[in-house]
Amino acid sequence: MDEYVKTNDLFLYGEFHGIKETIKIDFELIKYLNKNAGMKIHLAKIDFSQAYFLNEYLSTGNEKLIDYVLNSWIINHGHNNRDY
Repeated sequence: MDEYVKTNDLFLYGEFHGIKETIKIDFELIKYLNKNAGMKIHLAKIDFSQAYFLNEYLSTGNEKLIDYVLNSWIINHGHNNRDY
């Protein structure tokens, strides 16, 4: 993967829904790309209210807002899934 990071500027990937490891892998990939490719922007498929609070967090730095976004993101991913 290091070679792809060196030769590309845009990274697109999908995810499996209903698998608890998805969020862990997403988080690790974000950290990897940030460290090795200088990634500063991560686009995620989230609902309007989560996007609102995420944008507010980015504007204010209020960590209570990011906690809300991440907790509701996990709840939405894990809804009706016994693995969560």
